[in-house]
Amino acid sequence: MILISLPRGNGKTVTLIKLSAETRTPILCYTRAHKKYVEEKAIELGLDIPTPLFYCGRPILGVKEIIVDEVEALLRSALGTKISFATFSEEEGFNGL
Repeated sequence: MILISLPRGNGKTVTLIKLSAETRTPILCYTRAHKKYVEEKAIELGLDIPTPLFYCGRPILGVKEIIVDEVEALLRSALGTKISFATFSEEEGFNGL
């Protein structure tokens, strides 16, 4: 997994859209509104991406791999609460950007 950590408004979503277009991996969004934003941004960039998915509280079936945009917002939505602290275990091949 590659973790992209940048301040808001510094191109994280654009980077993920480009990666999605290149790898044909769908982007998982935390709301329908965010899904629509990603679709519109891809069109604006002139990039063809797989249809983004949005989290609806159920397992994602039939997809081998996903790109997650705004992982903290996704977790907050899934858990229904603010996340105060979290850990992250680096896996073999981990790259932090």
